[in-house]
Amino acid sequence: MTPRDYLGIKKLFLFIFLLYNLSLLIDSYRKNRFLFSETILIPAVLYLISVILVEKIYEPLTYLYSYLYFGLIFVLLKYHIDIWGIIRRTVNIMAGIIVISALLDFFSFIPIEENLLLVWLKEHGEAQISASHAAIAYYVLFFKASPLLLYNLVYYLKNRRYMMSIFVFTALLFSGTRANIGMGIFMIVGNFLFVERRRVWRLFSLFLMIAMLISVSEYAVNKINVINTAKSDGDSVRIETVKSIKDVMKSSPDYFITGMGYGSVYYSTGRQELVDSSEMSYFELYRQTGLFFGTVILLFTLYPLAVLRRSDRALFLFYMGYLTEGFFEPFIYTSTGLFVVSCIYLEVYKQKRREQKVIKRCVEKQDILSFL
Repeated sequence: MTPRDYLGIKKLFLFIFLLYNLSLLIDSYRKNRFLFSETILIPAVLYLISVILVEKIYEPLTYLYSYLYFGLIFVLLKYHIDIWGIIRRTVNIMAGIIVISALLDFFSFIPIEENLLLVWLKEHGEAQISASHAAIAYYVLFFKASPLLLYNLVYYLKNRRYMMSIFVFTALLFSGTRANIGMGIFMIVGNFLFVERRRVWRLFSLFLMIAMLISVSEYAVNKINVINTAKSDGDSVRIETVKSIKDVMKSSPDYFITGMGYGSVYYSTGRQELVDSSEMSYFELYRQTGLFFGTVILLFTLYPLAVLRRSDRALFLFYMGYLTEGFFEPFIYTSTGLFVVSCIYLEVYKQKRREQKVIKRCVEKQDILSFL
């Protein structure tokens, strides 16, 4: 729930967890060359390139240590740990903090600017806290980990726990960002169109959503115009940031091969200052790693979609929405983002195991029939 990990607790537990299971990790990586190449070998090469380019040793590590989260896959598989259950409970706590804080302010019990928890999270870079009539639902209680609310939303929708779905979507509304709310609506529509299997319920839900959209269309259009006006400065910053990345890449042909390296800085015309990262996750990936490694990492990130599309439509829907939101928020290639990707790969490997068992049973059955 605190991606910036101000207290360092997340890093500490990660390293303890991995060191305790070091022998398991060595054996597992030896057997799984694909994961070893993508999460150990390539990050190690990128680290060396970054050290050479930026002439710093520590800064590149702050970006690349997050690939160690993929080692959790083998540990979670061995001990049968329900990591998604842990994520759901943690995200529900975050949703509760968002909703309760908004209600406490709304009923004038504790104003958000005097809410000690929100103030602490804001001061330490874990949240953006404000209230404005320009916001979609008045409040902007955006936690850096709030895109994970999308998982809880699609999970509860899939399991027809609609009261919990409303609770989570309310938290998305109070988070205040267009990306969160837009992807939340995408989750709801996508669930009823692609996940829900009962045709009658799908048709009824589609009719209900169309009726609701028509009923609030005028208000929605007016609100969107107000929000777009208020957010126009932020959009201009993003556009200028992309232009700045393109310009700095063109300034040296070598950058298209090696990238600028993790920990490198460039001048952003949008922010009018030197920056080492921005909201544009995928553009930053190519800036830092170059075309070859950037494409390899991006394909590695996208690959689970091909598997989940067949095996788990709800998780596919969440992951697609999560990656899409990464176009507007800087979390995909951070510790929280790569933790989510590692959990997704956990499900991919579970599916591969199930398929291998089915193939094995079919082969054994075929052998028996041939013998008879």
